[in-house]
Amino acid sequence: MSLSEWVLLGLTAAAAFVVMLLKQCRVLYFFVLCAFGSALLFASSFLRVVLWFREHYMFWQKDGLYQRKNSKPLMSTYH
Repeated sequence: MSLSEWVLLGLTAAAAFVVMLLKQCRVLYFFVLCAFGSALLFASSFLRVVLWFREHYMFWQKDGLYQRKNSKPLMSTYH
């Protein structure tokens, strides 16, 4: 995980801890906010994978196959 994700997780956990203390130690709030932080981390990681894939692979080819940028075609349609 990147530094920004660790910071986001730490801030979420700190906010959950403060809310837990303010609400007379209701543990449910802590777990809900930690789950929300984890969902944010998952979403950012998933988005990073999608953007990496989009950057390194072209989504449209004449033969309908994925092809790495700056590489030879997977299947040559030229005879």
